[in-house]
Amino acid sequence: DISVPAGGLLMLRSDGEGDLETGSVQVETDKPLEGVVVFGSDTFGLAGVGSSAKYLTGFRAPMLSSDSQELKTGIAIMSLSDQFNWIDLTLLDSEGVILATDWDILFNRGHDALFVDEIEWSPEVDFSEFSGTLVISSDQPVAGTVIQTVPGEFITMPVASLDTGQQQLYFAQFADGLDILSSQILLLNLSTDETATAQIQLRDDNGADLTVDLNGEQITGSTQVEIAASGLAVLNTDGVGDLVTGSVSVTSDQPLAGVIVFKGEGIGSAGVGSSAEFAEGFLAPMETNTSSSIQTGVAMMNLEEQELTLTAELLNSEGTVLNTAQLSLPSLGHTAIYLDQFAWNETTDLSSFEGLLRVSSDGRISATVIQTRPGQFATMPVANKPLD
Repeated sequence: DISVPAGGLLMLRSDGEGDLETGSVQVETDKPLEGVVVFGSDTFGLAGVGSSAKYLTGFRAPMLSSDSQELKTGIAIMSLSDQFNWIDLTLLDSEGVILATDWDILFNRGHDALFVDEIEWSPEVDFSEFSGTLVISSDQPVAGTVIQTVPGEFITMPVASLDTGQQQLYFAQFADGLDILSSQILLLNLSTDETATAQIQLRDDNGADLTVDLNGEQITGSTQVEIAASGLAVLNTDGVGDLVTGSVSVTSDQPLAGVIVFKGEGIGSAGVGSSAEFAEGFLAPMETNTSSSIQTGVAMMNLEEQELTLTAELLNSEGTVLNTAQLSLPSLGHTAIYLDQFAWNETTDLSSFEGLLRVSSDGRISATVIQTRPGQFATMPVANKPLD
């Protein structure tokens, strides 16, 4: 049993010693919580994995594999039932065509984790260069997490319900350029019988149209893609040219799930899922450590057609407000800022800090939080700001 102060933050760390142990974590609480498991190492990479939703009948997720890039995708499943859980696995290509099937059994409250090429597919599948979708069907409630790996890096990927989705997605951070930083947009059509027509809108920090190369085509402002039923669309920037930053929004006539994977030579990779819409602001964990070169930053996009005023509050782990700052977001604009770059009203020692950032807004915004360490990115949870 543990306790978390009102408006506060609790960090629990394992020591990494002893034999390898794997499994799952479930937290039951008497108050609303948000959480993340940050796992990895200097050798294998770093990933921030937010809490998994409860899926009554299963879920689906994108699967990518590439021998040339040494890229693999794995799935972890946990049973939320006290009974044996029969799992059906179905693999589809990027056009939504079924390629192979398999099955598994999870014991009560049990856990399993496999790379997609370790599953005993019938018939066998060539994963040397693969992009598609894995569908998990279950007769009992389950939760799932999907992680992509490349040498020295972990990347979190989206997991979506079989029967619900969103027709509007927001990605509060997008970047490309300098020959080292690129972005990959993955969009998964959750409709099993209708092709999705999706409009992708790219905006710069000032809310103007952003020009970028997507799959070899120069795009300014917006582009439209067709995604087959149960299919997957993958759009890559080339990382060439001056650095450009901004945000992405996607509007579709069918429910979608999505992620943007940031890839930076020498700075790591991160899979950042779509950001929620916050009507009045949000709350997110913050960690900085100068000696370990740990920084945490927040990217925010304005969803309104007028400038917004934001008030940022810095709270310690006990939920006490330490400092405040104000900033503005242009109409449909974007900003990305590290914790120590805010114009705080008072001097605060951030050389070794664990706490929370609370942002209040006078309009709709979306946000993404990313923690950086040497050669690594990790996404962190963003929660709706509690009512006063």
